Amino acid sequence: MKIGNNIMNMKKTYIYLSIILCVLFGYSCNDLNDFEQGTFQGKVIDAVSGEGLGDVGITLDPVVAANGSITTRPDGSFKLSRITAGTYKINVRVTGQSLIDNARDEITITDGVTISKEYKLTPRVSLYDFKVEYEKSDPTKFTVKFKAKGNEGNDLNFYAIMWDKYSDFKFGDLPNDQKKAFKKNVKAGEEVEITQELTGLNLEMNTTYYIRAGVTQIKNGGDYNHSNIIPIKFE
Repeated sequence: MKIGNNIMNMKKTYIYLSIILCVLFGYSCNDLNDFEQGTFQGKVIDAVSGEGLGDVGITLDPVVAANGSITTRPDGSFKLSRITAGTYKINVRVTGQSLIDNARDEITITDGVTISKEYKLTPRVSLYDFKVEYEKSDPTKFTVKFKAKGNEGNDLNFYAIMWDKYSDFKFGDLPNDQKKAFKKNVKAGEEVEITQELTGLNLEMNTTYYIRAGVTQIKNGGDYNHSNIIPIKFE
């Protein structure tokens, strides 16, 4: 067993050194494709609602080239491809205080194998059953509907609606005419149903907008602890 581990460690060390030489001296790294590689994929979900958690970081240790970290998509899914064979420690978390917990794991990548995992984390505030209602021919308004609740002693203090032409945005990134925040005092453990109509908008026809709804427990971080996003298009 020790001999096998030593061989694997020697192989990983050789690959790491090869990558460093490629970067430092400008050699072609195409030959590295011949080394044993695998894929790590899966999903991070809200342990309370069962829905996907976006913007969660997946980090591998040790990190190999550019394949050592990724952020989950809005539906909670992630995929890291072409990972060099070996054993890695996994850390699943969000920077800041928006999650009550995080997840740690260990995986072993072997040649040509795809490893699939699911991780359940608990946000301070959960958002679920998110919908956007709109008329494709009327870019002056849309309505969002969702449910939310605070978890494990965390109240729900605010919710916000945001929209942009690009999917990778946060509340603080947007000008004031592309976001609305609303105060909502909901005690921890109580479920609330939100229906919010946005009117008087000046959105463009034949354009896709990404509508994000977010909820927050302001005293424990102040960011939008949990949000979901839906694309819509006016035609």
